[in-house]
Amino acid sequence: MYTTEETYMNKNTDIIQLSQLTHLLLDKYSNVIGVQKNKNMSINRIVDSIADYYESIIECMPGNVYWIDKNGKGVGCNHNVLQMFGFTSLTEFKGLTFEEMGRAGGWLPAATQSFKQDTLEVIATGKAKLNIEEPPIPHSNGSIIYFLTSRVPLFDAMGAVVGVVGVSIDITERRQMEEKLRKAKEDAEAANRAKTLFLTNISHDIKTPLTGIISTTEFLSHAMQDSPFKSRIDNVTQSGLRLLELMNEVIDSARAESMKPLQTVVRFQVKKLVEDVEHLIKPATEHKSINLSVNCDENIPNILIGNRTYLYRVLLNLVANATKFTQQGEITISAKLVKEMKNEAVIKFIVQDSGMGIPKDKQAIIFERFSRLTPSYEGIYQGSGLGLSIVKQFIEEMQGEIYVESQEGKGSTFTCIIPFKKSLLEENILMDDKDLSNVPEVSVFNNQFADAKAVKEAMKSVSSKRSTAKILLVEDNLIAARAAKDILESLKSQVDTAHTGQEALNLFEVGKYDLIYMDLGLPDMDGCDVVKKIRLIENNAKNKSHIIALSAHVDEAINSNCINVGMDEVFTKPLMWDQAKGVLDTCPTSRCDP
Repeated sequence: MYTTEETYMNKNTDIIQLSQLTHLLLDKYSNVIGVQKNKNMSINRIVDSIADYYESIIECMPGNVYWIDKNGKGVGCNHNVLQMFGFTSLTEFKGLTFEEMGRAGGWLPAATQSFKQDTLEVIATGKAKLNIEEPPIPHSNGSIIYFLTSRVPLFDAMGAVVGVVGVSIDITERRQMEEKLRKAKEDAEAANRAKTLFLTNISHDIKTPLTGIISTTEFLSHAMQDSPFKSRIDNVTQSGLRLLELMNEVIDSARAESMKPLQTVVRFQVKKLVEDVEHLIKPATEHKSINLSVNCDENIPNILIGNRTYLYRVLLNLVANATKFTQQGEITISAKLVKEMKNEAVIKFIVQDSGMGIPKDKQAIIFERFSRLTPSYEGIYQGSGLGLSIVKQFIEEMQGEIYVESQEGKGSTFTCIIPFKKSLLEENILMDDKDLSNVPEVSVFNNQFADAKAVKEAMKSVSSKRSTAKILLVEDNLIAARAAKDILESLKSQVDTAHTGQEALNLFEVGKYDLIYMDLGLPDMDGCDVVKKIRLIENNAKNKSHIIALSAHVDEAINSNCINVGMDEVFTKPLMWDQAKGVLDTCPTSRCDP
């Protein structure tokens, strides 16, 4: 026991009696450690009481607490650490090296090395390492524990590192939950992929015979202009087109839901894109005597960079909806510059109509999947209820926003606000405009909105002076091939058919073709592979064949792949009469001449 004659030097170098120090300690800690003041209490007892107090705090901590000296040996720990090792007393922990701890705990070498490396780094740098996720460590009870650890340096009075204090929190339950969530996410993604694959496959299987039906009935309709059965045949064609449109919507919805957006960014002109939408929809509005007008802000930068395919699909869907729900009056498509920065321009697109309008209680749900203004069983308006949900998905992928204002009986206004990058160059270097005609809905809209009288007049206008085009039709489905051949021959073309990729190559090697329609899904090889070989055969020929891909469903990936291998255009099946005529009408004389 210390005596009052002994002295103590404090950090201010003042010499004080131990009795004075005792009083100072008692004044400072008596309330904290829960002891009564006693002038005869020794410093040892006070220090022991303080130590016991803080040790009890450490013991109560929910995690593992331990401290290591600067030589990397164990000095102390709480009861949780002893339990983890299966120790019964603190003396079993004291003095253990990293390797000895690893062996005592049955750790994997990676866990021992991680513990050692992090601790020595804290000692060497004097800087804490916080929130480290440790490799899994076995517990003495047989379980595997995951820890989130923070290690901080211990300093002496001179500021030198004398050790490390570690605090490890058991996050095993959290890790298990994360693993369950990860597994559930993987299972959900796998199920979603399986669903999308199923829909894609079943779509192809349904579309293959459906395209044969549509092509055949359309050909019969053109061939039987004066037949009393023509209207019945037209009904079959329109019903088939409607079913094809629904199939495309289901596939688009499945793709959007799978969260695999088509992020193709290209240079484009807003004015040209809006005019393309106007050109496609105009026959339908003229048929219903609706005035369709377009307003494009002259201040919009000439060239913008963004996902043109998504924007085209958004405007096309909105204007098609406006056409469907408007019986008279007008539809306006507007594009306005609302904000311009150094490298970005924000454009507002407005589609306004004077149609039936949307009830207020429906406006909050129209962007939900399968929502409709009227139930399908009422038969008032056709539609799957997927169009606007796809529009919303595409706009969100473009980092934009969409709003609707509507008054029942007076029309609706859809407003889309979308940011685009500005082009660094003002030259009109754009990607091929042909891809806009390859969006799946195009062939559907062209025929769904076709005026029968206009089609009949178009048939009469097929020029008898046009030189016969030599066409190679590659299609494995016999019915679809026959229907397409009938359409092409009715347009004064000479047609050879091939049902396999090898048969197509054999025909191409012995004869030159002005135009090739290439099915992508052939029984012996992919249509893209056939085109690669055709382009190699042509090599540096001056006049190469114009090649058009035919696919049951076209998306950006299919379109890009076809163009990259050397195809000129991509059409969605079925090949329609007016579509085929349009190709022949624009075919260069140098290639189509005999």
